[in-house]
Amino acid sequence: MATTRLSDIIVPEVFAPYALRQTLETNRYILSGAVAVDSVLSSFLAGGGSTYEMPKFVTPEDDYAVSSDDPAVDGVPIGVTANADVAVRLSRNNHYSSMALTRELAGADPLSAVVSQVAYLTNKKRESEMLSQLTGLFDTALSGLVSDIANEDGDNATATEVFNKDTFIGATGGFADRLSPNTIIICHSDIYRKMQMETTLVSQTIPVLGGIDIEIPVYLGHPVVVDDRVGKVAGGTSGFKYTTYIVNPGTIGIGSGLYDTLAYEDEKSGNGAGQELLRIRDSFSFHVAETAWVGAGVNPDQTALATGSNWGLVGAGKNVGMAKLVSN
Repeated sequence: MATTRLSDIIVPEVFAPYALRQTLETNRYILSGAVAVDSVLSSFLAGGGSTYEMPKFVTPEDDYAVSSDDPAVDGVPIGVTANADVAVRLSRNNHYSSMALTRELAGADPLSAVVSQVAYLTNKKRESEMLSQLTGLFDTALSGLVSDIANEDGDNATATEVFNKDTFIGATGGFADRLSPNTIIICHSDIYRKMQMETTLVSQTIPVLGGIDIEIPVYLGHPVVVDDRVGKVAGGTSGFKYTTYIVNPGTIGIGSGLYDTLAYEDEKSGNGAGQELLRIRDSFSFHVAETAWVGAGVNPDQTALATGSNWGLVGAGKNVGMAKLVSN
């Protein structure tokens, strides 16, 4: 019986757009509404450069003068200032072996089998980069939007220190008058279980590629993305402290640049028996409005993304559309 090989089914100009499309259309963060595909950011990534400035003009909100019938009173022009958000390009690559990717190739659609696995792996990597970026942003630039109510003695935390309906609502104060009624919650599974203990959760069903449905839980009307890579750290004395992000829809933008693939054989692998490999190159960027990458160097790794001094705030904090709750 003939063996289906990666090189038989992966034509780069066909496979790469197909895989990228499925990556975007099956991503839980995008489906929940927290992350929005940003075509402007993608257009920047299609060109050169490691960072991308997005200039904007800012005028005071209360910039109207009181009208007068006195001809001696002249109007005074309101100054317009300019600043710029700055996004940073992230370029990543990886190799996957046929042993990891061809287990399902006996199926009716081997291309879809490989694409679904590649999309899953690409999403996991992109999401890790995004969460590192959020860590860095809230460390310094967005520190004013952090509500830290956690007790270092987590095992003895009170109702005002644990995640619940009241502390969740309290954490949205940083939004001021920019709070959306459809905010999205990004949390650790331990916090999700706390939600389940507190109330009966419903879910919304979102159809994606291939006729598969993805269920997004809903807490008090808010979509929930459960991800154990969101912060969980030991308390200074006992228990744990948890990070929960509260995000207005579309607050986090994602742009996609170069995404290409190559299937090839490493003939020396396996003591000469050979091994098929799939190489993925992925260039992308996450951006939160009103923020700027101010770090040095190009193509920062996750450690650099999570470093607070590498990020700045270039607008009003309440306009960012995010808040962070640290609780037990």
